[in-house]
Amino acid sequence: ERTRTARRSEGRVLVGELRDLRSGPPWQPDEIVSPVLAMSGSRAADHHRRAVQFLEETLPDCRSLEIEGAGHGGPNSHAQEVAAAIQAFIDQPVDVGRQ
Repeated sequence: ERTRTARRSEGRVLVGELRDLRSGPPWQPDEIVSPVLAMSGSRAADHHRRAVQFLEETLPDCRSLEIEGAGHGGPNSHAQEVAAAIQAFIDQPVDVGRQ
């Protein structure tokens, strides 16, 4: 019940955020200059996997990774694998001279 009450209290904010997203592009790919790690699970819905592919094709420095056996809730169901992937990603050197 506590979770339900919390979600209901977020309703107005969520509606506002959704309205804002529809008012224009939520992001400009050419303005994203930092490296991006896009992950999905092998059991994720097709639209989630397509979104990762879209990011990899659209962003200048996007790396993708599929977590075997994970669905949409990979950070919960496969926490160790997700954490290891994020750690490996942030441990990679970044080319700070890239524009």
